[in-house]
Parts: sequence; structure tokens; C-alpha cells
Amino acid sequence: NEKLLLAEPPELCFQCHDKAMFTKKVVHPALQMGCTTCHNPHSSDADEKMLVANVPDLCFQCHDQTKFTKKKVHPPVAAGMCTTCHSPHSTDTIFMIKAPSINDMCLTCHTNKDIKSGLHVIRGFSQAGHPLKGRKDPKRKGRMLACSSCHNPHSSDWGRLFRYKANDKYQLCTHCHNY
Repeated sequence: NEKLLLAEPPELCFQCHDKAMFTKKVVHPALQMGCTTCHNPHSSDADEKMLVANVPDLCFQCHDQTKFTKKKVHPPVAAGMCTTCHSPHSTDTIFMIKAPSINDMCLTCHTNKDIKSGLHVIRGFSQAGHPLKGRKDPKRKGRMLACSSCHNPHSSDWGRLFRYKANDKYQLCTHCHNY
């Protein structure tokens, strides 16, 4: 093998690391470039995991940082905690999130009972609240309703991380509903 390696990467890496963690349904495109795109196998000045740079700087080598730096930034994003929500290797869920769904991911931190029940969404029009799942998102083709239908999970120019221009939740309604 080149460089006198015992095996060719990534098989060499899989001698210690569980291959199943890298072969789930949604695979991070960086894996196609090889493990050493993000990891230095010998040493590193990064804080953890032999990374070539610390998170989020490593992530911003490929991902557009401007999407994460609008006026209002979600606190985990501001703290550079990308891997709190996203798997850097592979997952079985959309957007490489670590939970079974977008809503489940949000609910790992946002635990208020009204949020969990969906009642936080425009309770004044319906005691049942606005549906948060089980329907198509009218603004984002091919997507189902989720917390991210109304909130941007990274950053926004609007309060409460609203996805669309709105100063309060009632103004947000007009982006999908005509009154």
C-alpha cells in the first residue's frame, strides 16, 4: 500500500472505527473526499477528534458561513455546536440531524409543554394549535410541516428565528395563509 500503510483508507480507519457509523442512509459528502479531509491521523491542534480545525471553522471550509450569521443566531449555532444537532459522518435522517425528525431534534432542547403539544403556535385561533406535522409545507416544496417551516434553526433576520419577514407570529401567518 502507498506510504507503507497496513491497508488503504478508509478500510484502515475501519479497523478501529465502526463502519456502520459512516454508511447510513444520508452520508456527509465530505466522506467521499476521505477521512483526512477533516481528520489528521497523527496529531492535531484542534480541541477534539484529531480534527484539522475546530468546529465550526472546519464546517465553514465547505458550508457558507453567511447562512449562520444573520441578525438573530440560534445559541447553539453561535457557540459553534454544529455536532450537537448534526452528525458529521452519516445519519438516517434529513439534513444529517441526530434525531428521528426535525421536530424531535428541536424538542431535545425546547421542552416547554406548549411547544411539545404544538399549542405555542397561534393558540388564539384554535385551542388545538397549529399542526406541526402530518401535512405538507405550503412554502417549501417537497417538505412536510415541521418547526423549521416557521423557524430557521440556524439564524434569521427576524425575531424568534422566523423563517420569513415578520415582527410577530401573526405576521408570520400571512406567508402561508391569506386573510
